[in-house]
Amino acid sequence: MVSDRDVALALLAGGGVVVIGGLLLRPAAALPTTNFRWSIGSVNGNINWAPQYLEECYTALKAQLGLDLAEPASWNGIPNPLPVSVTVDDSSTCPGVIRGWAGGIPPALGFCSSNWNEGPYTHWILAHETSNLLTAVCVSYDWPLTWWANSSSPFPILSSLEAMRTMGLTGEAAFMESILSTETCYSMFRNLLTDFGWPLFQNLFQLLRTDRVNLAAVDSSYTVADYLQRAAGQNLATYFTLCPNITVYPPYP
Repeated sequence: MVSDRDVALALLAGGGVVVIGGLLLRPAAALPTTNFRWSIGSVNGNINWAPQYLEECYTALKAQLGLDLAEPASWNGIPNPLPVSVTVDDSSTCPGVIRGWAGGIPPALGFCSSNWNEGPYTHWILAHETSNLLTAVCVSYDWPLTWWANSSSPFPILSSLEAMRTMGLTGEAAFMESILSTETCYSMFRNLLTDFGWPLFQNLFQLLRTDRVNLAAVDSSYTVADYLQRAAGQNLATYFTLCPNITVYPPYP
C-alpha cells in the first residue's frame, strides 16, 4: 500500500507542490519565475521557495481581484511593470521583523525579513504586497491611508489571507488572521466580502478604471467610499460604521 507520505515525496521529487493539513510543501529548488525579476541580498534561512510561490500568489490574486499587471492604469502615468523588479534586502537590516513595500515608478516590490524559511509570515507578506501592487498598478496609487492600505491595511490583509486559502494554506491563513484581524476597519472588509463576495471589489476596481480616477488628485477616502457604494448598488452606511476612519461619504442612492 502506498502511503500519503510516499505520494507527497514522489510529487516533490517530480517538482510538484503538496499541501498537507494547510501547510505547503514544495521542492527545495525554486522553479523559474516569469513575471518577477529577483535581486536577493544576504538573507537568513532558505528563500529558494519564494519565486515560485510569488508566481502562485499573483495567479490567485489576479483571479480574485479581476486585475492584471499587464493592463496598468496608463492614463495615470503607470507603465507596464512586467517583469516586476523584486528586491530582498539583507536580513541584517531588519532584525526580528518582517516587512514589505510596493509601488514606485517603475512599479516594484521590496521585502526584508530576519528569516526567510517558508512559513505563515513569509507566505503572508509576499501575498500582501502583491495585492498592494495590483491595486496600485491596475487602478491607482494613493488608496486611503487610514482605512485601505498603509497606516492601516485591512484590504491587503483580507485579500492576502483569502489568496492563501485559495492556494490551500487554510491553516496558515487562519493563524495569520488571528493576529491581523484587529487591524482598524478589518471587520468592515470581512463583512463586505461575506455579504457581497469578490464581485463587489472587482466592480469597484472596474468602475474606477472606467472613469480613469486618479486617487492622488481627489479626496481618496470620500471617493473610494462613494465608488464602493456604486459597486454594491446600495447604501453601505451600516458597513461604514464598522470603520471609524471613514468619516465622510456621499449618500446613496
